[in-house]
Amino acid sequence: MAPIPSNVHDKPRIMPRPPPAPKKTAPVDSPPPKPQSTQSKESPAQPPVKDGFDQPKAEQGQKKENEAVKNLKKPENWQKAVDTGLTVNQKTQAAIDNVKSLKNGDGFTKTWGQNFKDSIADGTNPKDFQTKVDKLGKLNNLAKGGFGVKDLAGDKGRNAWKALTSGDLVSGDTAKRDAAVGDVAEGGKTLVETTKVGLETARDGQKYGSAFRAANKELKGLKAGQRLSIANNIAKNAFNKTDAAHVDGRPRNDLFKELKGDVRKHAVDTLLKDKGPNITTEARNQANTIVGHRSEKALKAGITAGSKAAGGPLAKAAGRFVPGANVAIAAFDVANAYKTLKDPKANGVKKTTAVFTALGSTVAATEIPVVSQVGAGVSAVSDLVGSIFG
Repeated sequence: MAPIPSNVHDKPRIMPRPPPAPKKTAPVDSPPPKPQSTQSKESPAQPPVKDGFDQPKAEQGQKKENEAVKNLKKPENWQKAVDTGLTVNQKTQAAIDNVKSLKNGDGFTKTWGQNFKDSIADGTNPKDFQTKVDKLGKLNNLAKGGFGVKDLAGDKGRNAWKALTSGDLVSGDTAKRDAAVGDVAEGGKTLVETTKVGLETARDGQKYGSAFRAANKELKGLKAGQRLSIANNIAKNAFNKTDAAHVDGRPRNDLFKELKGDVRKHAVDTLLKDKGPNITTEARNQANTIVGHRSEKALKAGITAGSKAAGGPLAKAAGRFVPGANVAIAAFDVANAYKTLKDPKANGVKKTTAVFTALGSTVAATEIPVVSQVGAGVSAVSDLVGSIFG
């Protein structure tokens, strides 16, 4: 019997498992795989979102801001800003005067009546060429008239004429009719304001110019610069002091006595202007002899000429036109407010300011003590804000 191998009864060996193969990983520098989009190619792209507001609204806000900046750069709005400041200043002082009148016992009815008289007097013979603010007002009026003529020759005039002649004012189409009302209102207001400014400028030019020319004739023989300075001083005094009653007689003599001292002193100082700071009494007496009597003659001539202009046709026409112009402007403002409220493209600022402008100018035309002055100020400010931000 053959021997059994020694390893037959040994336990079978368990072979170790081979280690699992390492997983393949992407290189560190390689970009992560792009996720598959679930959006179909046919679906439209969504607008980007920024700070919780979609892009169209942001664009609208930017557009409004750019429009306001653009309006601020327009020279006509600079003129309107100056006009607004002057109006607020003037009406504030008028309101204070009304309050004083009411407190002094003049009564509501008397003060109201005086406001109407003052309105006509200011249109006829304003006497407002004294302070720097007064002079700024005159320059601003010239600018206002220039822009008014430009607007009447441009879109405002053409649109108003088209609305009047096309039949749109009686059109069955509401949108056309409302637009036509607005065009007529804007053109009509511009026409009235420009006419008012033109009459006032012509009135002022006639009064000042008449006094200046009359005074200048009496100053012959002096140097051109000296004549200009003395005649200008006399013309300003005549503009600010004379009424139609000062043409001759006692009123003219009383005004002459009031003004002659200052006019003579100005004339003497003008002749001595180039003599330096150390002027002797002899030099002053000599200058007084040369120009003193001549300046008084020039003053009398200037007072007479200014008084005739104060009671002349231009002054009377302006005085009659101004109260009616205020009423017409109020009516045009109301029509413009109606058109703006109906306009779907008008923003909230434009609609609000149009209403306040109409209310303010309507109240201003009534000349009610204090209330009318406040209304005029509100109307001016509202109109300016609407021009810039509307």
